[in-house]
Amino acid sequence: MSVGTINLAATPVVAAPVWKLASLDAASQAYINSYAATVASAVRSGGALPADGFQDWAFDVANNRLVVYLGIDKKFTTVSNLATTPSVTTNNIPPANQLPISDDIGGMYRDPANNLYLLAAATGRVYKVDITNGNYSGTSFVSGVGFSRGDATQTPSPPPPLPVELVSFEAAATATGTVQLLWRTASEVAVARFVFERSLDGRLWTDVAEIAPSQRATGAIYYTTDGRYPRPLLPAAHGGHRRLGGVVGGAGHATRHL
Repeated sequence: MSVGTINLAATPVVAAPVWKLASLDAASQAYINSYAATVASAVRSGGALPADGFQDWAFDVANNRLVVYLGIDKKFTTVSNLATTPSVTTNNIPPANQLPISDDIGGMYRDPANNLYLLAAATGRVYKVDITNGNYSGTSFVSGVGFSRGDATQTPSPPPPLPVELVSFEAAATATGTVQLLWRTASEVAVARFVFERSLDGRLWTDVAEIAPSQRATGAIYYTTDGRYPRPLLPAAHGGHRRLGGVVGGAGHATRHL
């Protein structure tokens, strides 16, 4: 494996990268050898290429290294000393800290706070993991419409109709300190379930409940919960955030924030 770097501080910036051969620990070498053998076998037989592998990387700013999560194999690989003597290390993620799925990771994204997010290729669901070791944080949310494998996005043309025509979505505090949710739809088409998500900051969302739909194509449908869901752990002045989304085949659509 070779690692290329570009000195962005140079004047003028030189576009051509400087490549260095990376040293591999035993686990990284074994993974690469196994994956290469599987690819070679698929090519010889004319079969499908294997999933997973080093498809996408994210830059860990705090530790000045590259990281990749191997979703099917449940491994976390890092490349450190990028500009000097690149070193590749691969570790197995402990079972208790693995994602609750075994899926090809189609894309990895880092936010300004150096948090790492993984996009599951099959479902489009996004999972937050620890950028230092790949451990799952327990937080996930449904991605926006149009996410595709890798860093690219695609938007169908013309856009498909939304599966839920949501008329209203309201929340009311109960006397016991919980929240009752009420919503009404005008139509539902191929909806798998309604998913309630809860957030403390309006950016990161966690599922708290699922409700089965009526699947009625036309006519008003009224729903309500039993008030089991706690209020956000925020000062009253901040209000908190909730949202409801209809789910079709694992992808979120018709999301309404409250």
